[in-house]
Amino acid sequence: ALIVGMIFGRMYFVNLIRFKSEQYWITLAAYVGGGGFIFFSQVAWYLAKRHSPIAFASEVVAFAIAGLGTSFMAPLFTTIANRRSNLKPSEVVSQLNLANTIIIFVAKIVVAWVVQATSISFALLIPGASLILVSRFSRLGNSRILNSL
Repeated sequence: ALIVGMIFGRMYFVNLIRFKSEQYWITLAAYVGGGGFIFFSQVAWYLAKRHSPIAFASEVVAFAIAGLGTSFMAPLFTTIANRRSNLKPSEVVSQLNLANTIIIFVAKIVVAWVVQATSISFALLIPGASLILVSRFSRLGNSRILNSL
């Protein structure tokens, strides 16, 4: 479901960016993706013992919404970094990949510790909250509508 959401979002983002600015889409995707993921994963946790098919469907929806919310973030932030940097694009991509690898490594350790100490349902709040926090980076994007795509 996550991959389907990502594919769907990437396919249609080019059309969306013509109507609103990068800042708008980053903020909206972060709040809807992170908030939707948290909401539907917690609904799934609540329903798991009584209505497991509905809980499973809710978890699928949670991951689909998260995939949709994150679908264009990586390519868009790479584009923004290339636009703002004086370095060659290959150097910018290398630096972003290094930072991404380190952050993912640390995040996996933290999530694993939280799962061990509490539960997977509680630990899923971390990626959802992290996605919501991505909205703070929206100011890096253009505030103008880009009609040149």
